[in-house]
Amino acid sequence: MAGREDRVRRIFAFGAALAGAVDDVVYLRLLADQGSASSARVEFFSTFVAVMTALAVIGWATIGRRQRWSDAALLAAASGFAAAGFIGLWSIGLLLIVAAVLAAMALSLTGLPRAVAGAAVVVPLVVLVAGLLLT
Repeated sequence: MAGREDRVRRIFAFGAALAGAVDDVVYLRLLADQGSASSARVEFFSTFVAVMTALAVIGWATIGRRQRWSDAALLAAASGFAAAGFIGLWSIGLLLIVAAVLAAMALSLTGLPRAVAGAAVVVPLVVLVAGLLLT
């Protein structure tokens, strides 16, 4: 049974990573097509989405082997995708919300310490807010 559950979780995690990567490419392409000059804020936001995508990939790769790592990475990706999706809701945010939901669906949360879960939720939010304020 765990094998089937892990396969389903891997599909959701892979979907989250794919949605994040596609969204990042679409975002940069959209800005390039508009002739917008690259700014520190654009570079930060794009890098933030890329890091959340990398966390989803790490979560995907560790499902069934290192469950705590997998859950922490997926929870952080879901939190970061959701926050970035909310901020970009009127342009590129919908796909990030989809990525957040997929990452959350891939979670098992078995044995994840509360401190780790809390940090996985809060750290991406703090980084996003701080990055947007500083750029």
